[in-house]
Amino acid sequence: MSGAPCPILVIGSGRAAILHLNAYLRLWEAEALPQIYIMPGPLVHPQIRTLAENYPESIHLTTLKETMRRKQIDSVIDICTPTPTHRTVLEELYDVGFCRFLVEKPLVTAAEDLERIRSLPIHLALMQNYLFSRATGRALDLIRSGEIHPASMISVFSKDRTVDSVAMRGFYNGEPPHVFTIELPHQLYLAAAFLGPARVVTACSGNMVIDGKPLPHHGAGIIQLEHEKPGMHAPQVLSSFHFSCLTSANPVRRVLLTGRDQRTLTIDYPAGQSGLTSKIELRDGNGSVRTEPLENDDMIKFALQHYYAVLSQNPPDSFPLQCGAECCTKLVIDALQNQANQT
Repeated sequence: MSGAPCPILVIGSGRAAILHLNAYLRLWEAEALPQIYIMPGPLVHPQIRTLAENYPESIHLTTLKETMRRKQIDSVIDICTPTPTHRTVLEELYDVGFCRFLVEKPLVTAAEDLERIRSLPIHLALMQNYLFSRATGRALDLIRSGEIHPASMISVFSKDRTVDSVAMRGFYNGEPPHVFTIELPHQLYLAAAFLGPARVVTACSGNMVIDGKPLPHHGAGIIQLEHEKPGMHAPQVLSSFHFSCLTSANPVRRVLLTGRDQRTLTIDYPAGQSGLTSKIELRDGNGSVRTEPLENDDMIKFALQHYYAVLSQNPPDSFPLQCGAECCTKLVIDALQNQANQT
């Protein structure tokens, strides 16, 4: 990256903020960091203070009052707060002059909040880092070249979140984040990328139980989508199924695409302590297997590089919500409503 970079204001001080800050450091590892200000929340991850101490010329803890005094309204605002706060944070910062926002997924979980954000004349991007994975790019190349014609998709994104849940990471007003808002948003936007626009067919979730205490809708979840793809004579209807478990001892982030001709494409994204190597495996109906490892798949860094470059440009007076970001947000909202209608 070159030139005098715009300042970055990170809102929040939890794990998401740490992931973004470390990715910014990797992004600018060979060049001078932009000025990065962190407006912490009530809980401050220990690494936040360590980073500020290690990079005193570039990384600073700040407050809203100090931010307004600096008058750096060209700053890129990176919102890493709990989802229920996103709309309020956006509106408050817009009211004092900021207009360039990157927001962690999901954007919101209520249709009213989405409508309110849509009405703001802001430059907004939603963090969808798996779209910038080298494995995702390679899979899309295989689809476009006709090596596989996906007819269905299954995805499993699971991990053990119990330690974080005991520590109440990501909780808001004492309530745990819904399982639909943690890993499943990644799975939904990947499904739309691979199979096309979608609608929610059904959704359900289960509790996490810690020391006999249930954490509602925080354990596991499944969402089924239906995709409509243009066909030669009539639209094709494709299905995708997405499962996430937050108490799994074996972390996995896997996508399986199955073609009409029995071909399959499996994508394994980095999970747990596996580093930054992804892998894709293409199988044809005759038993032939082609495996391709993709090293240095630093998708968070790649995503932040893209979003920062876009948001650093002079935005127009009104910049509509990205189509892909809005569609993914609607899928999360619809899944939550679908589940609520079943209870």
